[in-house]
Amino acid sequence: MMTIRTALRTSAIAAVLMLIAAVPASSDPYLWLEEIQGAKAVDQVKLWNGEASASLTAMPGYEEHRQRALAILNNPANLIVPEAILGDQVLNLWIDAEHKRGLWRSASLASFAAGKPEWRLLIDVDALGKAEGKSWVFHGVECLPPANRRCLVSLSPGGGDADVAREF
Repeated sequence: MMTIRTALRTSAIAAVLMLIAAVPASSDPYLWLEEIQGAKAVDQVKLWNGEASASLTAMPGYEEHRQRALAILNNPANLIVPEAILGDQVLNLWIDAEHKRGLWRSASLASFAAGKPEWRLLIDVDALGKAEGKSWVFHGVECLPPANRRCLVSLSPGGGDADVAREF
């Protein structure tokens, strides 16, 4: 039996779909931006990035601020923030100057809580990208509870919105 709320939601979705279908695609002057690898879209993004970069680098103190930010980000003494705690394991994606794409790793909760985590490397994203000729960006992981022994790792080629899911 359909509730009033479900009927209204279904009607609203149908109305939106009819409106979308009624608008010709050619009326959108920015439709070409949806072609992610299209020459026009890539050229436009390069132009925008160039303008933004020129504006930022022209600001007084830019290079000093940039160097300070890099020093903070690449400091090996940075606090380790758990990405997740699954059972008795702490997961972390560590990024530093040597591992720009990151090391996905785990340690026992006991060693982490004691302040001396004993890390086990799960995935070296930089090495994986080099081996496969891809510029992988780690986008997270979803593990199957309760044992959390099977996980889907999301990797993005080039850091875009699209992900490739791999079983781990």
